[in-house]
Amino acid sequence: KYVGHNIYLNEFGKPLSDNFYFNISHCDDYVLMVKAKKYPVGIDIEHILNNVSIEMIDYVCSNEEKASLDKANIYKSFYDLWTKKEATLKCMGIGLTNNLKDVLVNNKYYLDTYYLDDYVVSLAIDIPTNTKIELIKEKEYE
Repeated sequence: KYVGHNIYLNEFGKPLSDNFYFNISHCDDYVLMVKAKKYPVGIDIEHILNNVSIEMIDYVCSNEEKASLDKANIYKSFYDLWTKKEATLKCMGIGLTNNLKDVLVNNKYYLDTYYLDDYVVSLAIDIPTNTKIELIKEKEYE
């Protein structure tokens, strides 16, 4: 409905269009979509919960990343890293096919992070860009 073009899936299940790049993420009542004219993009949203199991931290974080988590804001720090990793994988076009621990958040992709109430949103794109974030309520499209 919002994309308005022929959509097909790559071998990893990422939806693609011949006319532009886009990505979608959802969590609870939020559904996010990002579009870009020239470069692949990835987006992820997660609810910052006030608990994270040790197993989940071990699954998502390398030893170096675990050591760098902000202990005073451990949950926010963890979900910030999680969304950056997932957005990066989505930008690459492979989604969660890799173990998140093995995904390095580095300078290969431009990453931007936003906070909406108790949610964190990360955007990954090949190059730095002027990101325009527009929050549209669902009822505006009804």
